[in-house]
Amino acid sequence: MRRTALLAATALISCLLPVLSHAQPPPANGPAAAPGGNAVGSGTDGTAEPAKKYQENIVVTRRRLLSRQRNVTSAAFELDQKQVQAPGPSGSIQSVLKQLPSVNSYQSGFGQSFAELSIRGVRQGELASDLDGIPFNDLISGGTGSFLTNNVGAPITLNETGNINVYPGVAAPDVQGIDALGGTIDYRTKRPTDTAYVDLTGGIGSFGYDTYGFEANTGSIASMGGLKALLQYNQSETSGFIENTNGRFRNMLFSADKPYDNGLSGLSATVIYNNDFSYVQSETVPTSLLAGNLFYNFPKNEEYTRESNNYLTVILGDQTYISQHLLAAIKAFYISQESEFDSYTNPNVLGPSEPYIPNFQNTDTIYGPIGPSSGTIFTQPGRFTYNPLTFGSYAAGQAYENNPTNTDEIGIAPKINIFLPHNNITIGGIIAKEWYSSEVYVYGRPNMPETNGYNSFCWDNGGTDNFCAGSTRTVFTGYLQDRIDLLDNKLHIEPALRLEGIDTVVSHNWNYGGAAGYRLQNYYRRALPYLGVSYDLPDHLVAYASTGRSTLYPPATDYAISGGAAGIANATYAPKPVTVHSYQAGLRYDTPDLYMNVDYYYQKESAALGFYTNFVDNVSEYGNYGTEEFKGFEANIDWRINAQVTMFATGSYNISKYLESYAAFTSQFEDQFGYAFKGDPLANAPNWLATTGVDYTPKNVLSRGDSIDLRLWMQYTGEQNTLYDLPPNEPNPILDVATVTSRSFKLGAFATFNLDAKYRLPIHHSYIKNLLFDLNIQNIFNQHYYTYLYGQFNDTAGQFHNPFYYTAYPGMPLAASFQVTARF
Repeated sequence: MRRTALLAATALISCLLPVLSHAQPPPANGPAAAPGGNAVGSGTDGTAEPAKKYQENIVVTRRRLLSRQRNVTSAAFELDQKQVQAPGPSGSIQSVLKQLPSVNSYQSGFGQSFAELSIRGVRQGELASDLDGIPFNDLISGGTGSFLTNNVGAPITLNETGNINVYPGVAAPDVQGIDALGGTIDYRTKRPTDTAYVDLTGGIGSFGYDTYGFEANTGSIASMGGLKALLQYNQSETSGFIENTNGRFRNMLFSADKPYDNGLSGLSATVIYNNDFSYVQSETVPTSLLAGNLFYNFPKNEEYTRESNNYLTVILGDQTYISQHLLAAIKAFYISQESEFDSYTNPNVLGPSEPYIPNFQNTDTIYGPIGPSSGTIFTQPGRFTYNPLTFGSYAAGQAYENNPTNTDEIGIAPKINIFLPHNNITIGGIIAKEWYSSEVYVYGRPNMPETNGYNSFCWDNGGTDNFCAGSTRTVFTGYLQDRIDLLDNKLHIEPALRLEGIDTVVSHNWNYGGAAGYRLQNYYRRALPYLGVSYDLPDHLVAYASTGRSTLYPPATDYAISGGAAGIANATYAPKPVTVHSYQAGLRYDTPDLYMNVDYYYQKESAALGFYTNFVDNVSEYGNYGTEEFKGFEANIDWRINAQVTMFATGSYNISKYLESYAAFTSQFEDQFGYAFKGDPLANAPNWLATTGVDYTPKNVLSRGDSIDLRLWMQYTGEQNTLYDLPPNEPNPILDVATVTSRSFKLGAFATFNLDAKYRLPIHHSYIKNLLFDLNIQNIFNQHYYTYLYGQFNDTAGQFHNPFYYTAYPGMPLAASFQVTARF
């Protein structure tokens, strides 16, 4: 399947180039026709008209679009390509965002591996992620996808990224993504430039890191009407900073742009194919084991967890200049994600006598014995006929698990901009459909059969076969947005209305416990208003404020509720969408040499999702039980002191807490079913976050024409509340071993210092233009710290034993890399 996807991507690229090169070429004799049908440079009566007037239309249109960005009515932050590359190979598309206010991120893998993210305390699963304005967060499951999928690699990597725009909270509909409960992250792909070049890159680094790759840019090809294309390939390997987490990453990007209509209109194409594999640390490790070796991980002969993932993204776009009053654009896209998760747990390390369970992602650990001889609920004649006792014991016969998951998404995104004297109207939307399938196979050795009806163990996971479930979700969004300019273009009012319709279908053809299968379909619609205002004050100051609503649609897998011990299937219930009400106000100072922003925000989530078990009939449900609150302030500054030195800083203070008591997902990774008490803070949401640093860019330092680009910065993460399990046998069964927030035991604050130093040396050679040397060091002083801490009891098949102990994820130690790029 991986080879098929790669061949398909290669074939698609070969087809796109000739299509783009022949798209509306200018006539051989004379300039392109104007929108009215007359050639540019001639009047309606055939007399000469200067091309200057037509070019003025270009300037006016672009100025209106730029003005809209400057007077944005909500908080908005951007990372340029230099900032995107600053974290180096150890960073991810999540961790790079820590350079912005109110962003916290941690990861248990090197590079794009097992990265977690929150903005203003809101978790990654409640954030929208876009790629060139197209949603790539999972429409069915939210975030990166269903549990323990798509955690290695991503649809786009840092090497493939040009810049990133972040809109925390609720933003105007034209920039807000789908499921944007806490904000929208819009990653922009790296595009070709007008100048042709070829880069060859190689590098080495800490933790067995090595990389090589190339980037070829055609430049603007005059004979093809200005077509320009870029092809990038990069491959890297690492042993990981945590033991036994080696991985390999292969990433390819193709992007092409074809202007027409004198540069006012244009076609674009983007193809990204990423094939990534890594062993991962999917569970925290007991701190007693980390005391002797902070980066300890259980050896692979005791347990392992690994993912092999493929991401294919295709986006085709067109933006057409119709007149100085009208722009029309449309994008069509296809996104495919294949994730294969498999794990192993040595049966000799399971049982009450063992001090720790090394791997909780194991059917014997979670459910106990399964199969026809188990005498448990997991017995279905003709459905699951594999007998784990074939390998001598249930633990041995259930030692290996394989979980392939696939999603496919297609859609279109049209948009129209209407420019009037005092109005900038935008009409747009997205229509998209996603298909989801998944299976779970269990066996006593790694080279297992994958046979439905034999060893296909499905506990309400998705699936396209007749034994599990299939899910589809169709999303319809449309919006009408206006920016009204008043008072001599100083006051900008931005009212908008976004309409959403979500159609979800989940089919289950059988259920453990003997319940009959069922099919569930529902349709949600929401009207989401937005109102923003900004005012241009004297002395380059802009005041702004906004309010709006957004929603998060529950994962489709939450619709398919498992039967309890009595075999009851709750097939008629589905959670409702979560709603956030957002308010923010700020002040922005914007000049070429100094940019400052400070803002205050308040966000309230209603009908938050939680997990509940009715112990009367033993039926579990996902439902809307909670309310959460997020509030605080954030600030950032960029000060260009002179042509060589720029200083920057960000700071934020956040309070995140539960406003109701309910059975909730209490961890940032949303892997813990726990209980939230009213007034408790959310765990893993630091109150204080800060970044400060300096850019130094001198030229002609060691030789004529050379340059240095040095970025040194510090990132501070304040104290954060942790999680722990209540003891077993609580009088209230809901609280029995429930994971809750600790108010007294906090994860300590920590700071890391980082450096990205580049030196470009011109080479006076007919082939090589220059050499770029890049030294990147993260955590320069090798600070040791935990990024996540959790107190728990040992658990085997629901039986809790052994003393209470703490487990943790360690932060990455000093990580250095050195790369050399030769430009031809």
